[in-house]
Order: sequence, then structure tokens, then C-alpha cells
Amino acid sequence: MVAAIFLGLSYAYRGGVFIRVTFLVDRLPRPLQLSVNYAAHLASLLFCVISLVATGQQALRGLREETTLSALPLLVGPAYCLVPLGFFALTILMLIDFTRIRSGRSYLFREEAPPA
Repeated sequence: MVAAIFLGLSYAYRGGVFIRVTFLVDRLPRPLQLSVNYAAHLASLLFCVISLVATGQQALRGLREETTLSALPLLVGPAYCLVPLGFFALTILMLIDFTRIRSGRSYLFREEAPPA
């Protein structure tokens, strides 16, 4: 379950399926839209980096303390390591995507919705 959710973050980002509310940004002039898009991308990137650091610390703590499940003697540390891997992949993808904002090809700001 952990792998499906957090390793799928970068796949969902590339697919352009993150939720975005555009009713205000669409009414702004183009230069201001670009500034708002950069600010939104930086805020998203900052959140991703903070989550990467926090989950990385949690994974290291889980590996160091050798915490096990309550019902089975299975270590939870390896599962905790999947979360920062997912955030790492998303951070790298967002850093690469930062250069596409000006041209309007950023995955974060896609206008079309994916097919249902």
C-alpha cells in the first residue's frame, strides 16, 4: 500500500492529475499568471522537499530502532524507506519541470484533464 501511493506520486504528477483550482489565475493577465505559476510551483516544491526530509528522517529512525509490526515480527523500516523514495522522485521531476513553466508545458499546470 505504501509503495502504491508514494511511488505513484511522480507518475501522477507526469500525468497531470494533481488537483488545481484555476478560476482566479485564469482571469489574471499573462505576466501575472506566469508569476503566480512560478510561486505555486515553488510552494509545491518546498512542500515536497520538506516531506522528503521528514520522511527520510522517519525512515532512518525506523531502520535504526528496528520497529516491528504488532501482530507479526516484520520490520517496518523498509516500508518507511519507500515514502522518501517517492518524494525524491517527485522532487527531481518537479526540479526538471521548473524549466517548462514559461513555455506552458509544465506538468503541474496542464489545462486538459486526463481521460476518465
